[in-house]
Amino acid sequence: MFKIIIVTHGSLASGFADTLEYFLPEERAVTAIDLGSKSLTAFEAEITEAINGTELPILALVDLFQGTPFKTVYGQLVHRPGSQVVSNANFGSVLTAAMNRNNPLSEVMEEILAAGQQNMYDPQQLLMNVNEGDE
Repeated sequence: MFKIIIVTHGSLASGFADTLEYFLPEERAVTAIDLGSKSLTAFEAEITEAINGTELPILALVDLFQGTPFKTVYGQLVHRPGSQVVSNANFGSVLTAAMNRNNPLSEVMEEILAAGQQNMYDPQQLLMNVNEGDE
């Protein structure tokens, strides 16, 4: 079991969390922390509160590698055993993490990373392949 924290610029983290509720409506599966227009001090305090509020390993999903959200959360999790930071998160990685959060993080990391990498498709190419198969 692990805790999921989504940390992003703007309001992307909240958007991911809101969308996730359509798929997992029975429970709040993630903690969303948006940088938005917050001061860096307030942003860091919010991350610290989320991290210190649990003894579970933490999976932090961030929007950009080396951006402020990444640097801030990574700096706090780098020495926390069993925790992970994943950059360039997309909704596929968020959904996969949330659906697997009751499993050990070490066992589902590969699946979370794969979901994030395999979720972009060209609809025209997909439809062309379907139509060719119908002929």
